[in-house]
Amino acid sequence: MIPKIVKNLVYSIFVPLAMVFVGLYVIFLVMTIFPADPVLAYLPSTFTQEQYDAAKQMLGFNDPLIFQFLRFILQMLSWDWGLSDTIVKGMSVYEMVIPRIVRSLDFTVWPIIFGIVVGLLLGILSVKIRYKFVKIIFQILIILGISVPIFYIGLSSQLVLGHILDLFPTTMDPVLPGIILFIITTLLMTRQFRSNFVDIKERHYLPSNVLKLCFNINLIFAASLVLEAVFNLNGLGNILFTSIYNQDYYVFRTTISIMLFLILIPVLISTLSFTVYGFLIEDTKWKDLVHFTELNEEYWGEDNRNERTFGKDLKDFLIKRLKSPLTVIGLVIVGFAIIISIFPMILTPFSYEQLSTPISGAYDPPSPEHPLGQSFMGRDVLALIVYGTKIALITGILPVLIGILGGLIFGFLSRLHRLIKAVILAILTLIFSVPIIILLISLIEIIGIDTLMFVALVGLFLIPGFSILFGRGEFDLKSLIKKVITYIPLFMGFSILFIEALYFLGPIDPLLFFHLGTSVLFARSHIVNSPWAALWPGISLFILCIGFFALHYGLKEPILFKFKRKKE
Repeated sequence: MIPKIVKNLVYSIFVPLAMVFVGLYVIFLVMTIFPADPVLAYLPSTFTQEQYDAAKQMLGFNDPLIFQFLRFILQMLSWDWGLSDTIVKGMSVYEMVIPRIVRSLDFTVWPIIFGIVVGLLLGILSVKIRYKFVKIIFQILIILGISVPIFYIGLSSQLVLGHILDLFPTTMDPVLPGIILFIITTLLMTRQFRSNFVDIKERHYLPSNVLKLCFNINLIFAASLVLEAVFNLNGLGNILFTSIYNQDYYVFRTTISIMLFLILIPVLISTLSFTVYGFLIEDTKWKDLVHFTELNEEYWGEDNRNERTFGKDLKDFLIKRLKSPLTVIGLVIVGFAIIISIFPMILTPFSYEQLSTPISGAYDPPSPEHPLGQSFMGRDVLALIVYGTKIALITGILPVLIGILGGLIFGFLSRLHRLIKAVILAILTLIFSVPIIILLISLIEIIGIDTLMFVALVGLFLIPGFSILFGRGEFDLKSLIKKVITYIPLFMGFSILFIEALYFLGPIDPLLFFHLGTSVLFARSHIVNSPWAALWPGISLFILCIGFFALHYGLKEPILFKFKRKKE
């Protein structure tokens, strides 16, 4: 017993430490291609070649890369973070960044902590309650919570709660964004914990639990960056983007490293908590645990439950799920989006070429010619929504296909041997060492990747989820088809939300496509005088994601209504 506990504790501590090490190494590699000379921060505005060579030698940039990497780690751990070069010439990065850390923690720590706790309680409660009506409410709340674009809920709450009702400050105040982050964290954690309790056997495996946690932490981190941008909080996200755009070597290196440490703290807490929890129930049979949570055997594993309830026949699987109201709602929304994407003239008389040409009437209100009003450069809001929806569907499907392909490969390999599975889970977990959204923004700005490469990189973010999915249960063709059909809508929704959030943050050339996120970005400064320009694209994206997530839950956890016929 003791050796096993010690082994688990060592593993619980080793995983976050390994993620920190790998994350720092990735940051170090990124810094080698960063388009700025770190030596210049330690030199005056005018200098000689001898002064430059001496400074470069003193800073250790002539040493082999391994020694530069070790020095980088020591500098981060000893708080020797260097000097700013372009933002504030010669200013200590420590003095510049520490206030930003305090501001970021001010609106993220407590919302995330309380969100995790409340999410755990709601996750357990959603499984324990046997009433079908209550389960539907939980499903609807989760779908609405994970579907809403963060920038849309931020701007709309600014408009309603700040400008109209005057209940909260609209900028530079952490209260309102903290409330939004709490709600988002709660619903994401409710979804994860509910999934864990529904699939009890999955909780035996610490690596897969950590991997799912890392996925959600990346989503929460992305949400915090977007909220910081919307509410102008001037935290770590603001100084990070400033350092990227101004090519400030030491500020960028320090900020992204601090973000790495902050994100991995909850991973360490989670792994230790998981190990302690496993120790406490080590002698308890899973059937006793099921009795304790007032569940019955229908909740023993998602794959087994599906097979018992709907049979192994794929046709029966689909027919029963198509009767679910959530499936019907999802199919209607997604189907309508696909139809208007193929035939845009159903809703708008403007062609893509006409939409690309600026016209008069920027941010004008709705009119017979422009029923939803006009946006930037006079563009028709309805046309922006139609073509933005088309582009969201196109750019969202490519990451999903990459995720499926990678998930099939890793899922198959993980079934060959337990050791191979452990290695694969470790590799996939290390992918999340550096926040995906920060890594993508950095690569876009540093090496200027094109849109296709950017969308393909988002697909790497989905591979771990598909790998876990394909690595459990049966691996026959019928089971794989069921899983693909069920989970494509889920990952499609996350993919679209992630890509549109990046377009809202603005690191990609917004003139390439008329993304819904770009439309909101351009119109955000007009949210008070011309709210239609920002809110309608945001609402459209919200409804589109509701369609995908409703379709997923309708296929995964269908709740069927049986109507009793009255006796004549």
